[in-house]
Amino acid sequence: MNLAPRRALLVCIALIQTVYSSECTADSISEPQFIEHLMIALKEGWDFETDRIDVEIKEVELRHSKQRYSGFKLDLKSSIDVVSFDRVRRTTSNTLYTKEADSLERAFSIEASKQFLSNPSRLILSFDKQLPKNDYKRYRQSSYNDTYETYSNESQITIKWLFPILKHSNSPGDLRAYRRDQLDLQDTLLSFLENQEDFISEQLKNFFELGRYQAYAKVYDAQVVGLEKLLKGRPSNPVPIERSLIEIQKDFATIRKNQKSLREDLSIRLNIPELTKTPVQLSFIMWDDSTKDLHQQLMRNNRSLKKIQIDKDLKRIDIDYYKNQTLPELNFIVSASHDLNTSTTLSTRYHDTLNEYGLSFEFELPIAGYRSHKKSLEISKLQLAKYTHNYQRKKKDLTAEIMALQQSLKEARTILNTYPNLINTSEKNRTQSLKNHQLGKHSIDEVIDAYTDELRVKLDSIDAKIDYQKDLIDLKNLLDCLLVSETHSPKTDTIISRL
Repeated sequence: MNLAPRRALLVCIALIQTVYSSECTADSISEPQFIEHLMIALKEGWDFETDRIDVEIKEVELRHSKQRYSGFKLDLKSSIDVVSFDRVRRTTSNTLYTKEADSLERAFSIEASKQFLSNPSRLILSFDKQLPKNDYKRYRQSSYNDTYETYSNESQITIKWLFPILKHSNSPGDLRAYRRDQLDLQDTLLSFLENQEDFISEQLKNFFELGRYQAYAKVYDAQVVGLEKLLKGRPSNPVPIERSLIEIQKDFATIRKNQKSLREDLSIRLNIPELTKTPVQLSFIMWDDSTKDLHQQLMRNNRSLKKIQIDKDLKRIDIDYYKNQTLPELNFIVSASHDLNTSTTLSTRYHDTLNEYGLSFEFELPIAGYRSHKKSLEISKLQLAKYTHNYQRKKKDLTAEIMALQQSLKEARTILNTYPNLINTSEKNRTQSLKNHQLGKHSIDEVIDAYTDELRVKLDSIDAKIDYQKDLIDLKNLLDCLLVSETHSPKTDTIISRL
């Protein structure tokens, strides 16, 4: 595809610069490694091929609309006219008259013109050439008198600059189409990037979901080992232990199945074959409340608001166009021409050179009659008002949703800080309950309850960490901060930043 040229990657992946809670190992897939595969999928994956084609279509439309309005235009015209007549006259006059005449008119012209995107003026340069030739046969009464020929070679070079002061008269529809195509391209690019950002959000959350299943598996595995060790101690009543083992192993089997399914899906979707067997290495990032200026964040990043703003700008282009076309026409014209003319008549030969300079105003005002642009102008103003309301409503909805997520993250951070103590307490409680059972102070059911409480606390801790990270991804997705593109082009290097 002939899209914008690739630019060098100016910023490294922000995640790689982050201090992680644990070091990456050779036998695991870290989050930065996963993101590298995700970036490749964004550039080469089939998921966005139709979006890229949509962008290319808009680029072609913009290129041609720009060429149609401001491109250099060259027109060539030529003509040949042959006229002949034969007169029959009976007269008593002794005056000479033309009985027969042959006329050969040859003419051609070439005109070059240029219109400008910065102003509605038009510059015209033309060259005209005329080569008339006439042959005459004259009679006096009914007798032949003489034959003669006239010839002319006339050349004219003209330069003209026409500037509309009020109503645009130089292809105003083409200029409007070009300005609209510019915004249509931006809108399509925003849709393309928004789809990529949603894809990033979904896959990052799947990565953390895989980490959840993986952490679950370790906890369940440790729980099974502990209960099996307890069962080998030949308790007097092994039934509660066996029942608990069966329940845990059922849950464990579901976790393994879900983990396997998600691994295979991510492996195929992102072309990471090693993901089917290699464990993932998560990094847990605590939100630092970096979105205090929410208004500026939304105005700068959010693509939904940008797309509504484009709708508003499209309507403003229409309004400006319709307003302009209802104005009187007042054109300011500056021109200069240089004529050369060599001619012959019956008795004379002459050579003329003429330089002519002109400065003029043209004014046209419709006095009566319906002008259709008035209707379109009224409708466009109402549509602009609608988009303005949509923009404010969308901004309020986004603000409310983001503030709710911010509050949720603050509360979750407080809860996360309590889990280390809870886990430590549950482990001590399980150890003490086991000792008490060995001393005959606790029943086996109380030991099983201690194991269950420890399992629940550890699973809740995993859920709290994973849900916190997924909420953080959702927050950045709402702010459109996950994907960074230096030039916002489908062929430009992109950066994925979860922080």
